Amino acid sequence: MKTLRIIDANLNRLREGIRVIEDISRYALDDKILTLRLKYIRHLTQTQNSSLLNNLLLNRNIKCDIAKDSIQSEIKRENLKGIVIANFKRTQESARVVEEILKLDEVANILQFKNNAICIQNIESKNEIKNFDIATPYSRFKYIRYELYDIEISYFIALEKSNIL
Repeated sequence: MKTLRIIDANLNRLREGIRVIEDISRYALDDKILTLRLKYIRHLTQTQNSSLLNNLLLNRNIKCDIAKDSIQSEIKRENLKGIVIANFKRTQESARVVEEILKLDEVANILQFKNNAICIQNIESKNEIKNFDIATPYSRFKYIRYELYDIEISYFIALEKSNIL
């Protein structure tokens, strides 16, 4: 199923990009809140469905990937800020691709996640609760995409305040 190949590539891209910005937040910015938020959404991309994982692997075809070579703009980064910008865009785009593909019934019925709702306590204030309905697989990735947009704002404020640029 070609759609599983698309899901596989974009889930990998999404997780990898989140891990890059999560590690910069953790080790360079020393920002616990941003790191925990990123870690949380990275874990939301994981499925407990072992047959799905097998199907994703069986549909992976790296040798025949027509665009696996890096383009010039991907080869070099000027600084950590450049890495962060590239990886935020990468994650947001990947989340959108997964979100769109999961709107197809043939794919949505295959994916299974642990929870159908997300309840998040605001890490900063410890008292505000946000509830998000993620009853459909695509809504989980829509939530992830919008969280990445929100985290990006806080991240760049923290990055500007730091001396690591």
